[in-house]
Amino acid sequence: MLVSVVIPIYNERNTVEEIIRRVRSSPIEDETDIVVVDDASTDDTNAIAESRRGKLGDRLVIVRHRQNKGAGAAIYTGYKKALELKMELVTIMAGDHQMDPGQIPRLLDPLVDWRADYTKGNRLHSRELAKMPKYRQRGNAMLSVLTKMASGYWDVVDPQNGYTATTLEVLEAIEWDELWPRYGYVNEILVRLNVLNFRVLDVVMPPRYGEEKSGIKLRSYTFQMSWLLTKLFF
Repeated sequence: MLVSVVIPIYNERNTVEEIIRRVRSSPIEDETDIVVVDDASTDDTNAIAESRRGKLGDRLVIVRHRQNKGAGAAIYTGYKKALELKMELVTIMAGDHQMDPGQIPRLLDPLVDWRADYTKGNRLHSRELAKMPKYRQRGNAMLSVLTKMASGYWDVVDPQNGYTATTLEVLEAIEWDELWPRYGYVNEILVRLNVLNFRVLDVVMPPRYGEEKSGIKLRSYTFQMSWLLTKLFF
């Protein structure tokens, strides 16, 4: 099956080249195209990504936003590009080293076997949960409850995990331009998936953190997400 790995990036000059290299050396390397979506980086992230084209050629597609639109919007652009390229399976991987490319086959297997239409990482059930900062554990647990209520997926936890994979059918069914463009997009996608009766499956995987800094301000994000999930519930 044709697989695309979408990598949304914003000022990831220190990690983007390594992420691309690691995806290309992952277990599904031969079947994978990479779509990098640069959300109007202000450093030389785009130039570094472009430098990889000499080695990868058509297997690397780079799309650049002229203005910063948000993490969700960058992912939706990647989805639409994958649709244009007629990809059958699409994985989302952040450009900040928090996602291990070695986990890609585990996300894809349930889709290939027709056991799910959309898979996502679940760090909260991992034996290595202690690696996740305590404040993130608490915030994620609270948002898990709210997302369960809003989406109806009562078996799904760790809704903030953006390490996902999806099928062509899902990509074709959702109106991506209508969705929330910034952080919180993962929660809205789950709500939309349930409205359309798609099957979602958690894939347990360990948390992964490096020296990257989150762009999320916890208090304002929690308030914003509570409002968004309440709206989506109704």
